[in-house]
Amino acid sequence: MANITSQLVDRRSHARSLLERQARVLIEDAENHRSIFHKLDARNLLLYEFYYSSVACCTRRIALAVLLLLPFFEWPSSLTLSSDLRLQPQRPRLPCGVTEAIEAGCIVILLIDSTILAVVFGRISLLHNPWLLGRFILFPVYTIDWAVSLCMGCNEFYRIRRFLRPYFLISGSQMMKKLLKSLKRTLPKLLSTLFLLLFWLVCATLVALCLLARPPDVSPPHTSVFTQLSNSFPDFYTSMFNLLVLLTTANHPDGESCRCFLVSLFMLVTVVTAVDPNLQRL
Repeated sequence: MANITSQLVDRRSHARSLLERQARVLIEDAENHRSIFHKLDARNLLLYEFYYSSVACCTRRIALAVLLLLPFFEWPSSLTLSSDLRLQPQRPRLPCGVTEAIEAGCIVILLIDSTILAVVFGRISLLHNPWLLGRFILFPVYTIDWAVSLCMGCNEFYRIRRFLRPYFLISGSQMMKKLLKSLKRTLPKLLSTLFLLLFWLVCATLVALCLLARPPDVSPPHTSVFTQLSNSFPDFYTSMFNLLVLLTTANHPDGESCRCFLVSLFMLVTVVTAVDPNLQRL
């Protein structure tokens, strides 16, 4: 009877400690804006706590940092002692397999990291998480490209895995995901504004060619004036480029003869800014 009572007490204490751990983990998830759709049994809670421990987070960040810094040391390397091209500086080249071994270690760490997340959240959550699912799709491609590099003696110039490395940084950062969502949401507005500015440049160029082109017969006293205007707007391409310079206000003193275009440009930018004030926050 005493043994049964002690077993019941142990089970109750174990259940109470499990509930306390679950409550603590859920509170931490809410505080750090993390997903709460993960498993809450004892084994998965242990994996989840290990995943967000300081040691695991530091290891994951170091692996990502090393993986993103490897292109500076891989062939063809961009590191030189001097930026003077006349000296023809020799670019350092590490033996084949050094950077690949470091890269393999970083990829193994990221693979373990992704596997822990997949186990903790389960198959259903994995299928509804495109960022985590994309990691498991890219891992075989990355491994094949890494093996091809070793087979070719690290002499291949194009490496597909270099374009895949930023994905691991984006998929593991909530801030990067929010940034991409913000860019996706504001991209149509930015494109429409750029199209409006391009349309204004084309229209202003056509008006400049019609109004400021050199007439066929010019009297001698006005030859210098029309020559100056025609030099600013000789053809469509040059005229559009000059107006683009005025648009960036990089050559403002040369626009004294085009005050009407400067005034219209100011009105256009003012109207665009007033139409959508949200563009000022970008």
